[in-house]
Amino acid sequence: NAEMVPMKYLKDLADVKPPSNIPKLQTGIHALDNLLHGGLPFGLYHVIAGKRGNGKSTFASQIFARALDQGYICMAYSGELNDYNFKFWLDCQLAGSKHIIVDPATVGKQYKDYLIPSSIQDRITEWYRGRCFIYDNTIIRAEDETTKLLDVIDEAIRRYGVKVVLLDNLMTAMHKEDIAGSNEYERQGIFVDRLAENAQETGALILLVAHKRKGLIGGV
Repeated sequence: NAEMVPMKYLKDLADVKPPSNIPKLQTGIHALDNLLHGGLPFGLYHVIAGKRGNGKSTFASQIFARALDQGYICMAYSGELNDYNFKFWLDCQLAGSKHIIVDPATVGKQYKDYLIPSSIQDRITEWYRGRCFIYDNTIIRAEDETTKLLDVIDEAIRRYGVKVVLLDNLMTAMHKEDIAGSNEYERQGIFVDRLAENAQETGALILLVAHKRKGLIGGV
C-alpha cells in the first residue's frame, strides 16, 4: 500500500486554481487595454523596451499618471531626471496640453519654455500628496551608501501601501545594488528576478523601462 511521496517544488497543473479576479491597471490606451483584457495585471513586473528616442519614458509616465488617477499609491525611480524635473514631467502629463502655457519670460525669444500655471500646479500637487513618492538620490548618496534600491521599494510597499512602482532606466537602477555576477547580463538577470519575487510576494505592479546602455557614468 505504499504511496509515492509528492515531489517538493512540483505540483500537478490540474490542481491549480486561478484567482477569481486578477486586479489590473488600465493604461488609458483603449486598444492596448483591450489586447491585455483589461490592463496590466498586478503581481508582475512589466518591461517597456524600444529604440532610443521612441518614447519609452513618456509612455511609462503616462501609465504612472493613469495609476494615480485610478487611486493607486505610486513610487518612482528615475535614473535620468532629478526630482524636480521628474515632477514637472509628470505634472505636464496630468495637466494636459490645455493647461500648459508658454513661459512669459521666453516670449519673443528664439527658444520658448513652457510652464503650468500656479493655480493648476497647486491643485495637481495637493491631488497626489501622500500618494506619489520618488526615490531620493541625494539623501542616499549623502547619508547611507549601503541602502539598496530594492530595500527601499520593499519598505515603501509595506509601509506606505505602494501598489505601482516605476523604475525608469534598468541599468542605473541595477548599479545601485551590490549584485555579484560574472558579467553585466547575469547581474541584470539577478536584479530582475528579485523584482519579480517582490511583485509576486506583495501583489505590486512594477514598470521597468529598459534603456540600452544609457545613462551610466563614464559611458560604461
